[in-house]
Amino acid sequence: MAALVHRKKTGKGQLIDLSQLETALQFISPAMLNYFANQENDKRTGNTSPYAAPHAIYRCKGRIDGVLLP
Repeated sequence: MAALVHRKKTGKGQLIDLSQLETALQFISPAMLNYFANQENDKRTGNTSPYAAPHAIYRCKGRIDGVLLP
């Protein structure tokens, strides 16, 4: 955020050196905690999420490739 504020004020960008491990850890933490606490492996959920919304496939009204959707 500080780099974005700096860019907005000065017009100059900054180099941000950040490990991918720390940024990705937040996404796998619930699965890791479930495994270490309950010895259960999480199952694949596709694009659904038990704790975030909206996550799923939702019908939309209109046309896709010339096909009328209900």
